[in-house]
Amino acid sequence: MSVRPRWSQCLAAAAIAVASLGLSAGPSGPTRSVAQAESISLEVPPPARQASGTCRAQLGQGLDATLDSFGVANSEWGIAVKSLQTGRTLYRHNAQHPLIPASNTKLLTVAAAFRQWDPPLNDRHRARVKRILRYSDNSLADSLLSGLGGPQVASRSLSQLGLTEANYRQADGSGLSRRNAVTASSLVSLLAAMPDSNHWALFYSSLPVAGQSGTLSHRLQDTAASGQIRAKTGTLHGVRALSGYAETADFGRVAFSILANNPNGAGSRLVAAIDKIALQLAQLQQCQQPLAESAQDVGTGKGES
Repeated sequence: MSVRPRWSQCLAAAAIAVASLGLSAGPSGPTRSVAQAESISLEVPPPARQASGTCRAQLGQGLDATLDSFGVANSEWGIAVKSLQTGRTLYRHNAQHPLIPASNTKLLTVAAAFRQWDPPLNDRHRARVKRILRYSDNSLADSLLSGLGGPQVASRSLSQLGLTEANYRQADGSGLSRRNAVTASSLVSLLAAMPDSNHWALFYSSLPVAGQSGTLSHRLQDTAASGQIRAKTGTLHGVRALSGYAETADFGRVAFSILANNPNGAGSRLVAAIDKIALQLAQLQQCQQPLAESAQDVGTGKGES
């Protein structure tokens, strides 16, 4: 008796079963399984977009943790943060200790010029201010200070903004000199006074914008700080600085100054820590704990008296 016909029938039945499952018996394997695997999304959102914000009550602890996590404990830091909406200092760390500000010196130069210039400003003055603040033009900044009469003359203008010989020293207009020194508190006082200037609109619009323009165009991109931080950068060997404004939902405009001096440290680590702090400030919110009415409600960093 021959079994070939019956064997052929079995093969045919098996083929029908395979076809009914919609699978391919070819060399490439089951096409449905491959298609399902390719449709699985493995996208991971950026860490900054996962953050829920920085609660005011934990601001000091959070900023101290940032300094520790980036291994910059041996650096000299001066940090001051103030809400212009409430007038309260939100955080300070060695804020009265003079440090080298690098190109944050240009904030002093421009502020002194604004005290001498009567409105309206001509196009030449406006263009110079934008070049100095947004793109950190050293030659223009030094030329501007010289045109004002030098550091001694500028100091008389800056004294009207609360800066004295006890909390700052200016050697040039650009910040290239390492003989420049200023406290973080003094820079925040200057920034807090600028909205009352006749040239406030020019000053604010000329500052670099995080992730968008000037010397901050490539920093803090695709984070919650992008477009919310306007600040002057500062860079010298062993020196990094960032001073300006953070726009926040619960505290309005916040003035801040971050000065870091570490001659033996990697500049990239200082910048990473500064940008992390700026991101925390941009995400500052009230959370569930209302701000105390006392003017003494302030977060202090390690070593702050």
